[in-house]
Amino acid sequence: MRVVAGTARSIRLHAPQGIRPTTDAMRETLFNVLGQQVHQAQFLDLFAGSGAVGIEALSRGAAHCTFVEKDAACVRILSENLERTGLADRGDLLRRDAARALREMGSQRQHAIAFLDPPYGFHGLAEVLGLLLEQRLGLSKQAVVVVQHSRGQAAVEAFGPMRTKTFGESVLSFFTCGG
Repeated sequence: MRVVAGTARSIRLHAPQGIRPTTDAMRETLFNVLGQQVHQAQFLDLFAGSGAVGIEALSRGAAHCTFVEKDAACVRILSENLERTGLADRGDLLRRDAARALREMGSQRQHAIAFLDPPYGFHGLAEVLGLLLEQRLGLSKQAVVVVQHSRGQAAVEAFGPMRTKTFGESVLSFFTCGG
């Protein structure tokens, strides 16, 4: 796994054992859809794992990324990946459960883009999406929320995504918060 584009292009990233990293092709599609919205954006990477998506956002010009990950092994590797890419000074790493992190952030942090990649079958996804899309915790007024999930995951479909991109059994669902 590597950084696809930007200032850290081609730098190899490590991933913890047992996680399903977002593929290079999915990250490339994600950032092609987001386009210029990433430039100077405050980016939120929930269920960050190795940090590949948030690091890609920083490499492509995001001003800052808040990484949220509760697993200690993932946090260690994510921290190493940030150092390896030279992007550690533009990221904050919170070792917390996603719902707890959002509640602690409240409306004080204003992220323009939120990316979620929970483990497939994660039972708390509807709660986390509700905190983001209904209560607007951690988001700016015009935020975009993107969820990577398995095809047919009801917790995502209940919120009616604006756009989807499918990669085999994996799907990227895009939500626009507006106003």
